[in-house]
Amino acid sequence: MRDGRMVSDETETRIKNLIANRLREVSAGNWCKLYVDPTSGAYWELTYPQGEMHGGGPMKLARLPGEEARRRFGL
Repeated sequence: MRDGRMVSDETETRIKNLIANRLREVSAGNWCKLYVDPTSGAYWELTYPQGEMHGGGPMKLARLPGEEARRRFGL
């Protein structure tokens, strides 16, 4: 937070770069998105775990095992 506003830090900047340039969106809903890395086939879940904050707070990108991704997102 800076002057009452949330600003991106190094981690969030990296997440945004991965989403824009490397990962491909597979599914979305309920304040989360599922991405896949086309090179490795790895699944990544984007969430906003601090929902009480404005805009959901900082982003969190976490790797999900394929089975978990399929179960959670109905793939």
